[in-house]
Amino acid sequence: MRVKPSRHATRDRLHDWFRADVEAPLAQRVGGEEPLRLILLLAGVLALDSADKATIGAVVADLERSLRIGNVEVGWLVTASTGIGAVFTLPFSVFADRAHRTHLLAIAIVAWSLAMAAGAASPSATCCSATSRRSHRGACRSPCSPSSGSR
Repeated sequence: MRVKPSRHATRDRLHDWFRADVEAPLAQRVGGEEPLRLILLLAGVLALDSADKATIGAVVADLERSLRIGNVEVGWLVTASTGIGAVFTLPFSVFADRAHRTHLLAIAIVAWSLAMAAGAASPSATCCSATSRRSHRGACRSPCSPSSGSR
């Protein structure tokens, strides 16, 4: 009769395999563990940004019905966030060259979190307020853009 390994033993084997066969070769290719952490952090931010933009598509019918808006206004919800993020990326690029990237990312994460909390707590549901909230989040995400900074 075969004994089933415990969850901890399986987790430990998986962890060891991941560190040896995935993480170590990646870290070696990008120049160490620190650059790998930064790359993974930025990849996570971009993944959240994509998920945020895809959310609009998932709830478009409800948005059109509850806010009485059409396809053009729904498109502006995503465009405003992206456009504001692009505009704010330019000054943050210059600032990122002069400041520590980690501090800039920490400030952006706090600002983004506050913008998300303010959006969730807002009782009004108009197209203008939704666009404004998405624009604030776009501005807060701009320091996390890959084009921001050279460090």
